[in-house]
Amino acid sequence: PVFAVDVLGLTLRWIEERGGVAAIEASNRRKAQWVYSAIDEFPEVFAPAVERAADRSLMNVTFRLRDESREAGFLARARERGME
Repeated sequence: PVFAVDVLGLTLRWIEERGGVAAIEASNRRKAQWVYSAIDEFPEVFAPAVERAADRSLMNVTFRLRDESREAGFLARARERGME
C-alpha cells in the first residue's frame, strides 16, 4: 500500500501547510456559507436539497435549479470556471 501511504503523507502535509485541521474547517465553513447564502438569496432560481441550515453539509453543497431548462447552460458556465 505504498501509494496510499504516500498520498496520505501528501494530504497531511497539505493540511499542515494550510494551518491544520482547524484552519481547513474554518475555510470550509466560510466557503459553504458563501455558497448557501447565494442559494438562499435567490429562491426563485435555486432549490436547496437540504432546507434546514443545521443539516447542511460543509463538504457537499447540493441544490437544483428551479427551471430545469437552464441546467445545461448553468453547468457549461460552471465547467468554464473550473467548477467540476
